[in-house]
Amino acid sequence: MKIGFVAPVNAEKDLRHFSGTTHHLYRALAKHGDVVPLQVESDGCSRLMTAYYRIQSTLGRGRYNISLHPGVLRRLAQKTEQIAVRSRVDLVLALGQANLAYWSGNIPAVFFSDTIYGTKIDFYSNWQRAKLHSKQINQLAHLCDRSCQNSKLIFTSSRFAIDNAREKLPIHVPENKVRITLIGANFDDPPKSIDMPTTCPPLKLLWVGVDWKRKGGDICLSVTKELNRHGIPTELHVVGCNPPISSPLMKIYGFLRKSDPKENQKLHSAYRNCHLFLFPSCADLTPCSLAEAAAFGLPSVTTRVGGIPEMFPNGEAILLSPEEFEQKAPETISTLIKSGELGEMRQKARHRFETHLNWDTIAKKILQDLSTGESP
Repeated sequence: MKIGFVAPVNAEKDLRHFSGTTHHLYRALAKHGDVVPLQVESDGCSRLMTAYYRIQSTLGRGRYNISLHPGVLRRLAQKTEQIAVRSRVDLVLALGQANLAYWSGNIPAVFFSDTIYGTKIDFYSNWQRAKLHSKQINQLAHLCDRSCQNSKLIFTSSRFAIDNAREKLPIHVPENKVRITLIGANFDDPPKSIDMPTTCPPLKLLWVGVDWKRKGGDICLSVTKELNRHGIPTELHVVGCNPPISSPLMKIYGFLRKSDPKENQKLHSAYRNCHLFLFPSCADLTPCSLAEAAAFGLPSVTTRVGGIPEMFPNGEAILLSPEEFEQKAPETISTLIKSGELGEMRQKARHRFETHLNWDTIAKKILQDLSTGESP
């Protein structure tokens, strides 16, 4: 069976789209099956329509994501089908629902995503229902139902993505189509084995992210300061952004591109040389940085939000509530260090990566599900 992997970028070469997930999922699928990349870009909406909804937002009637307008998605589906027919594929695997909302069904199709329409409503700050145009909310429910109906199977990285969408929108997602895949570490060359960092103290905490506020960078710095006050020399290593505040306790790497060999090596070194991964995000689905930390045997102290608990269901990470993280994390980390359990946690994290949080495992599962034919 020849599968067309549909994405808005060249999945074979683009290492940045979807935090690298597009490239690494495609790469793993192509490694284990007959999969070809199909780049399909949206043609967008007319200037008049774009201006109309911009004015609507200015008048306080809510934000409207023009890329999800039914007219845009209808043209996207037609364009996708034309490319799929020319490529002579037997099945289309689309990244996200957008391509399938107006799918004709002439070629069987499925989609993979970390979210479905509705998941982000009242979960992410820029998706608060009160801030969205009422017309878009109604359209999202309709578009979600259409794309789920048109999809042979629905691959999502968490159960949370399905359940939260069902809570926020009056949608019907056929349960017999749902397949939970989790997420993989976005590295071309993850380490083959792990070793415990030798230099401790100081205790080295790692935070990786672009959004300093939402992913809890300020909380990480607070935890670092508290550990130092309690007599545990601690550093915070920051990757992905330049924080809006400075501190002698932070080592800042900035944004590191995995496509650049030198910068990728710096990222590897950060994961390899730190002792704990701190990730107090207030809203996340299945962040690939947690899978990447696990690949290096780096135990995570993170929040119990979104799909994160599904990534580590059996104690492979320490999960705290967002409300209590800043207060409880210092004591939790101190106890972990003093008890000598850090080595065991490293092994658990690495095992979780080897068995679940890697793209080879996920790709094989997707291809196996596709090979069984219709959903049961």
